[in-house]
Amino acid sequence: MQMEMGKLRANTANAEPEENLRELWYNPFDIPLVLQFNKRDLPDAIPVEVLRSYLARDGCPQFEAVAIHSQGVIDTLKAAINLVVAWIQVGGRGVEKEQPQTVFEEVLHRMNEAGGFEASVLASGDGLPIASVPPDYDFQTVAAMVAVLASVAGETQSRVGLGQLDEVSVLADDRIRLVCRYFTTGGEEFIMAVVVPRDGYYRRATNSAIQEIRKAWHS
Repeated sequence: MQMEMGKLRANTANAEPEENLRELWYNPFDIPLVLQFNKRDLPDAIPVEVLRSYLARDGCPQFEAVAIHSQGVIDTLKAAINLVVAWIQVGGRGVEKEQPQTVFEEVLHRMNEAGGFEASVLASGDGLPIASVPPDYDFQTVAAMVAVLASVAGETQSRVGLGQLDEVSVLADDRIRLVCRYFTTGGEEFIMAVVVPRDGYYRRATNSAIQEIRKAWHS
């Protein structure tokens, strides 16, 4: 956050991501937050006390910094890492258990039963998990794999000149397959990943689930 008084309004407006997070059904109050007050070396830097009262975000780590001299940068990064690690260890997902996510979990559950899938994850186009079934499945690992596959697939699509991606799959030597289906609805990109058992079929079940998700999104 830049410190000049003239930029205070613009920066604090940009520093309020609650609405963007809620659009992805994330609870902003459950997600780790660290504040860094940068450019403390400027002559017209706003006092930290003023910034704290203006932001009204008590209870989170706060650091003063002068990035060009590396002051406060590492401390901010360490605090952010420690908070995220602790958040994951206690099972924090930051997802609000509201109607949209519940609907998606129900869709994934029906799909898993229909296809005999071990697990499934619905993620945003950049790999951020939205819902997973079963809930205690290692969805963080799957979501990370989905993000990597999405990156590789996008690069391949760009270089080779492929059309719109429909799916990418990884087949293990035990014949278990990780399938990622790509689709859009309402202008938003989604990725649905399923763990398909040995020699299992998945297209009919995943197609049906995608249609249900599209209906739920527009309802």
